[in-house]
Amino acid sequence: MADRIIQQCCKMNQVSSRRIDLLLNFRKLLNENITEERRPGFYADKLNISPIYLNEIVRDMTGQSSSQYIKNEIVLLAKRELFHTSDSVKEIAYRLGFTDNAYFTRLFTEMAGISPNKFRDNID
Repeated sequence: MADRIIQQCCKMNQVSSRRIDLLLNFRKLLNENITEERRPGFYADKLNISPIYLNEIVRDMTGQSSSQYIKNEIVLLAKRELFHTSDSVKEIAYRLGFTDNAYFTRLFTEMAGISPNKFRDNID
């Protein structure tokens, strides 16, 4: 996905290499920290930029806010777990850093449009 974004942006000559680097570094930090930290401000601090600027970069390059992007990444990880393991939703939620299984289920349902259990049921 990052490669596609970079290609589109470079073709349009609308994005500086600094913005591309920041997005790629954000993605790297997100992959390393997503189970412990989901606040955009955390990632902005690590990148030495403001949360507003991080949000602007992510929105310009992905069409999503930084918060939305983080939520989508969490749901993607959850979907992978639901597909590749037989672990319970509660175990997966805990592994992804959620202490409240109900909150995880609401977030997953909001983002995916289907509950984690129904998602798993539809895999077969």
